[in-house]
Amino acid sequence: MHRLKNKKVFIAPCTPLTLKLKEYLQNNYDIVFLGFLDKSKSGEDIFKLNDLEKKEFDYVLVFSPNHFKSIYKDISIKIPKSKIFKIDKVKESYVLLDKTKILYEDIFLKYKSFKKESKDFFLKFFSKTIDMLNIKREMVIFISEGFIDTNIKHLYLYYIKNGKNAVLLTDNKQQLKELKQNNLPCELLGSFQSMYFMAKAKVIFLDHFILDYLHHLTKKQKVVQLWHGVGLKPIRDRSKYEYDCFISTSNWTNETNFKNVFKAKEFLNLGYPRNDVLLKKELDSLDLLLSDKKLYETILEEKNNNNKTILYMPTFRENGFDGFSLDFEKLNEVFKGLDIKFYVKLHPYVLNQYFDTIENQNEYSNVIFCKTQGDIYPILKHIDILVTDYSSIAYDFLFLNKTMIFFNYDYEEYIQAREDGIGNKFLFDYYEYTPGKKVKTQESLVEEISNLLNGNDEYKEQREKIGKLFFDYIDVNSCERIKNLNL
Repeated sequence: MHRLKNKKVFIAPCTPLTLKLKEYLQNNYDIVFLGFLDKSKSGEDIFKLNDLEKKEFDYVLVFSPNHFKSIYKDISIKIPKSKIFKIDKVKESYVLLDKTKILYEDIFLKYKSFKKESKDFFLKFFSKTIDMLNIKREMVIFISEGFIDTNIKHLYLYYIKNGKNAVLLTDNKQQLKELKQNNLPCELLGSFQSMYFMAKAKVIFLDHFILDYLHHLTKKQKVVQLWHGVGLKPIRDRSKYEYDCFISTSNWTNETNFKNVFKAKEFLNLGYPRNDVLLKKELDSLDLLLSDKKLYETILEEKNNNNKTILYMPTFRENGFDGFSLDFEKLNEVFKGLDIKFYVKLHPYVLNQYFDTIENQNEYSNVIFCKTQGDIYPILKHIDILVTDYSSIAYDFLFLNKTMIFFNYDYEEYIQAREDGIGNKFLFDYYEYTPGKKVKTQESLVEEISNLLNGNDEYKEQREKIGKLFFDYIDVNSCERIKNLNL
């Protein structure tokens, strides 16, 4: 980082994370900050790529844990690669990655682009050939990028259990391996075999905003968007592609959210496949696929021993996650005395960045850290109390009509971060649409847990009211309703 001392720099993009980076560099290395480079935002000290042509500067520093590759690809067209550096954060320190890493990113992007163009060609070729030959399409495809999310998983398994010709495509090799170990039809997303399957598909289901493959399909194929949650936080505009069908949960969620950002020929309120498992009486081995089976068995054992189980699931912070505001060692001692198991499931980005800062995380007896990826829904149904903050998991938990606590210790800071260009604050009033006690300290959290375990439930009526707004159906038949569409 010392090579930045007294240098003239731009920082990309403009986010709460880079605002903190700017302050850190000015305080420690006396950088001359010229402004932020951001193609989607405007304002004081924010510049576009073309603006830099007439500027004298030493470096452009890119700090974006999730979008570095796309930002680098955009700016390296006009800015010499020798002037672009990637900033990373390890624990509490910033790291300036060397040029070898940047070169690797550049080579990787070009290789990936070449592979994509090749696969796009084969997908278009396969699709048009099948149409020309009038080959009947009967296959149903499920697409998962990054990881297999819960709506895709549970609808896919329902199709398989009911004898449908279904294949799941994913680029998550670890999860793909588990599918293959269970002799389930699946393929590596991006392989030429997956392109062939996609071309042969009658219906394609997805639950994230995936566009790369959809533009090369034919009009004879149907694309269904399941999405992955209803909640407080607004969704960015997703209207670039028109789906044949968008699976929603209620007219209220459509009017207040989905219809404003998605484009679809039909919005059908059929419910979320993952919520079926919450009310399902008996789970089979496939229901537990991609779940932490050891954790599931442990929680069942706790329930059989009449011990209480609590799950803490904080959402991802766009402004960074600088601490947990919890002393896990003290919590462990408190919960040990109360025969309570406190399970913590962090967002993958959070745990990857702060795993080493969780002291003694393997040594606690009553505070247990769960795996960050995987299906939590089979486990969720056996939890007594959910502790969350701004996460959509709270609304699915309404299916169980169990108590919740909203640990919003950083509410003001979180709201400020969203106002600083990340997005709108919330779709609805936070306090009106979070049916549980709001607490900001560890002491008040423990106090409210004890209060709920003593049977003091004052939010039951509010939970039921909100549940009716968010969901037309609270039952186990979402998968069946979707399958019966006969697309």
